[in-house]
Amino acid sequence: MADWSLEHSSRARDPLSGVRLLSTTANRPLHPLHPPRTTSPYHRTFSTTPLLHGKRPPKQFQQEEPPKAKAADDPFDFSALESSIQKTLEKLKDELTNLRAGGRLNPTAIEALRVKLGKGAEGETVRLGDIAQVVPRGGRGLVVQVLDPEHLKPTLSTLLSANLNLTPTPLPQDPTHLLLPIPPPTRDSRLQTAAQAAKHGELASNAIRNVRAVTHKRLRALGLAKTVRMDDVKKAEKVMERVVEKGGEEVKRLVEGARKAVLEG
Repeated sequence: MADWSLEHSSRARDPLSGVRLLSTTANRPLHPLHPPRTTSPYHRTFSTTPLLHGKRPPKQFQQEEPPKAKAADDPFDFSALESSIQKTLEKLKDELTNLRAGGRLNPTAIEALRVKLGKGAEGETVRLGDIAQVVPRGGRGLVVQVLDPEHLKPTLSTLLSANLNLTPTPLPQDPTHLLLPIPPPTRDSRLQTAAQAAKHGELASNAIRNVRAVTHKRLRALGLAKTVRMDDVKKAEKVMERVVEKGGEEVKRLVEGARKAVLEG
């Protein structure tokens, strides 16, 4: 460090007069740790550091973005309501079709009978449809196809004791196939079948009213939570009532058609 100072001092004097020259950046030697700086007033330095747009405000002062609307927040989304009504109508159609085919004597009703396998208290009770298959035969008959020959006797006992006026007859070509002739309908049996059709229609109407209540509750909750405007809730309720009314009218049409076919068929 001393050698550098002496060298700097000797170079700072005029070689002819020996007068010390003023120290300027022009005659200052280069220092390995201090690069030269310019004193020109016209020189400007440019920084490559990106400009900052200000610090992010504290979290409590930040403006929260409004929540995005969810599908469940749409008051005019009645897909769940329409799907439930459609399923109810499909179930009603199947039930009425079975009634028109043979009143209480239809494949679904026969398969729902309970069959006791084994003797005593240890016997197992199963659905007839689990051990046999029931298929229509002709216009006025059913065939019960017993899958296991050991279950033939319990199945026969169940059919005879079912209080359905059944006379199962084994087919000659295959004794495990039982023929169930469906007796011709009487006036009393027609009235009973028509009453069952009306009962199925009432159950379907109750199912539609229940799903309507669930949808109405959802709309009221949206209004109370101020997720949607009350005006939109009221408009959605009117649309909901039209959807429910349409489903109820379809139930009445199906039941009336089935009753007419049973009583006049």
